[in-house]
Amino acid sequence: MIQLEALYSHLQPADNNMLDERKNTDAVHLARIKKLSLVSISKDSKDSETTIVNQAPAVLLSESAEFDFPNDSDSHNQKYQLLSALLELSHWNVAEKLLKYLRATQPASDPSVSKSLCRFVERLIQPQTDFINNKEHYNCLSKSRSNSAVAKVIPSDWWTSPDWSPSTISKLLSPLSYLTVYFHRHVVTFSRLCRFTRHALVARIKQWTQQQKQLGKVPSLQVLEYELPNDLETLICNVLLSAYSLIPSSTSIANEIWYVLNELPYTVRYKLYGCWNTIVYSSCSELQLQQATTLQRVKYFSKRIAAERVKQCA
Repeated sequence: MIQLEALYSHLQPADNNMLDERKNTDAVHLARIKKLSLVSISKDSKDSETTIVNQAPAVLLSESAEFDFPNDSDSHNQKYQLLSALLELSHWNVAEKLLKYLRATQPASDPSVSKSLCRFVERLIQPQTDFINNKEHYNCLSKSRSNSAVAKVIPSDWWTSPDWSPSTISKLLSPLSYLTVYFHRHVVTFSRLCRFTRHALVARIKQWTQQQKQLGKVPSLQVLEYELPNDLETLICNVLLSAYSLIPSSTSIANEIWYVLNELPYTVRYKLYGCWNTIVYSSCSELQLQQATTLQRVKYFSKRIAAERVKQCA
């Protein structure tokens, strides 16, 4: 069997070339951010609405910012191809070693690698997602039939409780730490991970509640006593919120991530909002460009609906 260390030096392109390519991509994004910051939208109330539209940059008139991601057909990177194959075969130990070699080049920015990582994540959470789907299906049947009739058509193995322990979250965070913001390409897997996170969070809150009762305390999630565990905080902040920032507007996806956040007390939610606004958006150039585009779009639409332009309606 060929060892990865012996094979790696023969794979193309070289690490230096991959780093230069990544730096060039970041430079393009930063140049677009600088261009957006130089756009000046007139505040003269006498300007016509047509003038405002003409002054708005083209990127603001589009649905979302377009990022310079490579296409699947354009990927001739042997290291990424090997990494994708290892992930498809679920050889995580070797794949993780290769991911560590390539961390500086953001390997998940390649569509084939991000797709393989998502499929690997789906296989990890398959027992939990099956349990969630069965539970939702049971709830739908219960609304139309009696409990005894439903019990006859539900297999007994449907209610095998999945593992929501911290060790399961830890195994999941390993591949997700490389995927992060590039999870936005795979919306279906993203929604499944949101449901997984919500049920894991509910299970962890129940465990915390039981511990509080054993200590003779009255548990309440609306006080400052509850703190989000580090593993779930990393999952929500570094993965879900960062990827959601690049997903085009979707009510269903917004609901999925809100169902997760709604399980938390408001103090924890606003802590996550602060992390989202300050830390997450500065983690990579794609998110920085998205933030600059969003802020400029807000200024543009605020100008269009300025007080002197709003028609008074009865």
